[in-house]
Amino acid sequence: MTRALLVTAVIFLTGCQGSGTSNSTGTIQIGSDSVEVRAGEARTVPVTLSGNNGGINRKITLSVADPTIAYVAPNSCVLSSGADPCTVTVFGKQAGSTVLLAEADGYARSQVATSVTPPTNPYGTISVTSATQSFYSGASIGYPFSITVQLTPATGTTSKKIPNDNPLTVLMNPVPGISYANGGVQQCALTTDAPTCTLSGTIDATLVTSKKSFTTTIQPTGSWVAGVNAPFGPQDNVTITWNGNPDQSPGTIHVASQNGSGQIYLGMKAPLFVYLKDDTLAQSAYWVTVTSQDPSALVFYAYPDGSNSPSSMQTMPSVTCALALDNTSPASYASSVTSCGYGLLPLKGTAAGLDASLSVAVTLVPPSQSNNQVGLLLAMPNFPKTVNLKLMDNSALTTGRTITFANDSTDTVAIGVNAGSANAYTAPNAVAPGVDPTNPARTKAGAQSYCGPTSNGKNACPIGSTCVQGGAGVAKGKTPYMCFWDKPAFANGTGILPPAGQPGASTTLFIPQWSGITTGPQQIQWSGNYYVQQCPGGNCPASIETPGTGPAYAANSLAEVTYQHNTVDYYDVSIINGANYGLAFGPTDPVSTAKNYACGTPGERVPPMGVSATLPNSSWAFAPTTASFPPGQTTAVSDSPSSYFAIVDPGTAPTPTPCTTQSICTSTTGSSGPVCGWNKSKVLSGQFTFAAAERVCGNFVSWATADQIWGWNGNQNTQYLNQAPFDFTTQNAISPPFNGQSSIAVSDLQLCINNSFSAYTDPAPTGQPAVMACGGTNWAGITTPAVTYTTQGPAWVKDVLPTITWLKQACPTCYTYPFDDMSSTFTCEKDLIQDGSNNQNYTIRISNTSDTFN
Repeated sequence: MTRALLVTAVIFLTGCQGSGTSNSTGTIQIGSDSVEVRAGEARTVPVTLSGNNGGINRKITLSVADPTIAYVAPNSCVLSSGADPCTVTVFGKQAGSTVLLAEADGYARSQVATSVTPPTNPYGTISVTSATQSFYSGASIGYPFSITVQLTPATGTTSKKIPNDNPLTVLMNPVPGISYANGGVQQCALTTDAPTCTLSGTIDATLVTSKKSFTTTIQPTGSWVAGVNAPFGPQDNVTITWNGNPDQSPGTIHVASQNGSGQIYLGMKAPLFVYLKDDTLAQSAYWVTVTSQDPSALVFYAYPDGSNSPSSMQTMPSVTCALALDNTSPASYASSVTSCGYGLLPLKGTAAGLDASLSVAVTLVPPSQSNNQVGLLLAMPNFPKTVNLKLMDNSALTTGRTITFANDSTDTVAIGVNAGSANAYTAPNAVAPGVDPTNPARTKAGAQSYCGPTSNGKNACPIGSTCVQGGAGVAKGKTPYMCFWDKPAFANGTGILPPAGQPGASTTLFIPQWSGITTGPQQIQWSGNYYVQQCPGGNCPASIETPGTGPAYAANSLAEVTYQHNTVDYYDVSIINGANYGLAFGPTDPVSTAKNYACGTPGERVPPMGVSATLPNSSWAFAPTTASFPPGQTTAVSDSPSSYFAIVDPGTAPTPTPCTTQSICTSTTGSSGPVCGWNKSKVLSGQFTFAAAERVCGNFVSWATADQIWGWNGNQNTQYLNQAPFDFTTQNAISPPFNGQSSIAVSDLQLCINNSFSAYTDPAPTGQPAVMACGGTNWAGITTPAVTYTTQGPAWVKDVLPTITWLKQACPTCYTYPFDDMSSTFTCEKDLIQDGSNNQNYTIRISNTSDTFN
């Protein structure tokens, strides 16, 4: 009877504001006794309001006493007493000591000592979202915990990436009474592309050193701390303080977007997070309904399963989140739902900010009679009744990045934009776990986390991105939902440029400064690639509107980029799949640095533009020969080496002219074109074998690489096996076998997949023979990589290197294979150290290639 009365009484708390401890005065709290950061790096710091000093939507102003030593960004945020903290980032500029200040009307100024040490680590710093953890010390069973570790990237042009194939491993030191999930493994991995990871397990309150308080240490380990000159070491250790509480607590439900000042930008989508923290009850469940108070100004959006066209987007005025936490066992805890993520769509806004609010109602859901336990405590958590936001119309502002496209070619061209994927979040500063963080196979750089329905509603997308199924043809119930950056608009409306010398042969697009900016360590503003398509006879291909979708014909030159607010940009020109135009991609205003791959211009024909004057020019003159094939194929291709890489269009010829040499195409009366190669329409059919007899005459379209030729036909259909002369199916023995894998195919080494690793990985992965190395050249006589390779892959050098050398000769600063980072990845920034924001603008110049058909 007592149990039933307890449950009934709590149900009537529906929609009530949770209570907290009252103080006679309010304080601003900076979540650290002191801030230590290296010069050129950054450290995140939480700021909160406490007490009952009228602390609702108070503007907190942050500054550093000596701005020559450090600066803080953002320099203001809006907080309410007891609400989720605002996370700011302190950037070190030069060695010295100063003070971080936080001020608000009606509150005493708060300050903490801030010291900047000399720069030593170009990869960034390790931190945790909270260095203080609480647990229920009265638990009779193991009390679950989860800690998010994050990597904050270094700033400046000397910063470096931690690659996906060689992550930085961090571990928590073993302490009696702590058991770890995943079979007792107390470590997780960080990379620049995936900057957060999770350590989880349980605490046995009867075995820890003290039920009141104890500490553990998270530290980097593995190859990144080995050797005298290792970039990480004991100085990067993070101490976690665990505070036991003998009383159970329902914790707090937080409802927040991602901007520290509650700003939502017109023309961009934004996330809304509903998440539960510090709940130490054995079991708890809540329904949280969030409603827009003015649906004409602000709504929620979602895309239906199976459709990703912009016209299919649905809007609604409210959403309901079902939170359920079970602390009774690690397995139950792991399946708990403690966060929901939604998408916000602003419909109105003003330059000063239009006030908008969301109402929050919480219903406590009692456990079923069969699951309820005698003495089970049920209680209503703290939660905000209202979330106040500002709808900003910044369309008149020019703060951001301007990207210029200039057509120096003789053709009318159409610029295409393929927006990349973004990491999803579970809270304003917590990146969602990766798609498969335990997968040993190489994955593409960039985001690998799900959102929306595929994440069971837990994750949302950062500012300036959309949660939607990507690709040209989505499959209902199968295609995953991911975050894709919103596609920017061209100033001329179309991205179509007339030939060089004609009016309108250039245009721009704009990346707003506030795009993608979060309160977390990764502040990507936009990521994706640009490509160029020819407009034969003035007929340009239609613009692609679906997200995550490139052109159907993939053998194109690409300009790839990741714009970042709080650190350097990464950019390159890629001809991994093929080349149709010359692209030169670099800072609009020349930048001079002492580093070859800092602020240069990959693909540049004639320097100077930045420091690319110290690197080889790109002729964009392609001339494959018999040496452009694996050794066993040189005789077979001697009839016309270029024809095995050339893609042609025979036009409307009912029967294209077959060819084995170029002379057939140039001398045959009525030939279907002047170049011998593969028929573009047949290549895209999915039933093309690339047999030598299938070559035809046509007008040249572009060069295709061996990588792309395997991509078009990877032998998925045994009726149409790929017969191109690149030894794709040749197997190379792995001895001893690696994780049960006894061989690796040439096709795997072309694409650098199936557990292959970068030849630049230092030290080389343990247990993987050199035959699995993808790479192993320093490009002697062509260019000079930033670092030399560590492991030479003998199979790669024999069968893959010949097929890409002719590409590297035409563009020494271009990507020619997936791990060509060290001779093709460029970084740049402008005003980062001075202003805390990267403001670099870029120009992409388009030119015709020079082609030799032998």
